[in-house]
Amino acid sequence: MTGSEMRGVTWTRDAAGAFPAVAQFRALAAECRAVVGPGVKLSYAADWSEYFGRQTGGEVVFHLDPLWADTNIDHVSIDWYPPLTDWREGDGGVDSAVFDGAADPAYLAAGVAGGEGFDWFYAGETDRAAQARTPIVDTAHGEDWLFRPKDLKGWWSNLHHDRPGGVRSATPTAWVSGMKPVRLSEFGCAAVDRGGNAPNLFQDPKSSESRLPPGSTGARDDAVQRGALEAVLGHYAAAENNPVSAGYGGAMRGGAGARRPCPPPPPRPPRLRAWSSIPKG
Repeated sequence: MTGSEMRGVTWTRDAAGAFPAVAQFRALAAECRAVVGPGVKLSYAADWSEYFGRQTGGEVVFHLDPLWADTNIDHVSIDWYPPLTDWREGDGGVDSAVFDGAADPAYLAAGVAGGEGFDWFYAGETDRAAQARTPIVDTAHGEDWLFRPKDLKGWWSNLHHDRPGGVRSATPTAWVSGMKPVRLSEFGCAAVDRGGNAPNLFQDPKSSESRLPPGSTGARDDAVQRGALEAVLGHYAAAENNPVSAGYGGAMRGGAGARRPCPPPPPRPPRLRAWSSIPKG
């Protein structure tokens, strides 16, 4: 990897409106290729909220497309941590009418390409608190996938047209439909209560970024971690969710690397018996 989850850097624009960090990552990829040769796969591990473009103020720019289309980049790499669930304290909230709990395998599976970031979004914190969900619909051009960060298939299989100032460009970006495989370089969630509510969060008392998922009690929950892994792998194991590219002849999802759970503590060394208890003679 030439870098990982540098969203704040890749989204930064210069006075001309360009993305200088993206140009630098392309230059870095060329330098790496010169060193490692053609036999090593190169990419940049984008954050799940970063890989598909920059959207702000009605403007849409596929800012990473020059990098994804670069000949020195072999695949689209994504650290995949979008929300899978929205289970609330108490009775679970509106989703409790359909699912059996935060670790319900069917609930986690439905959130891989559904739910928040696919079917709907929260327009603000007030709406989030009330679970008032706004459908994700592109009324201008019918490209609903463009506003769905969880719609990997839609993003991968379509041409990308920037919308500078909110106006759709007639010319697509350098991305060609299905041109390179997607690798989920990281995915999964913490083994903690309601881990699927915010898979991007982690718990580490040594880190200032340590946080629990919204509504979590902090109790350990191995089932939700296992369920999240199985949900993602199961979803993309289905042919209808993992189409074959007409360009390179392989599946869209070319690989995945699960987030590893914390290892168990090492076993204690055997106690030495007191000298007086050791048999003599």
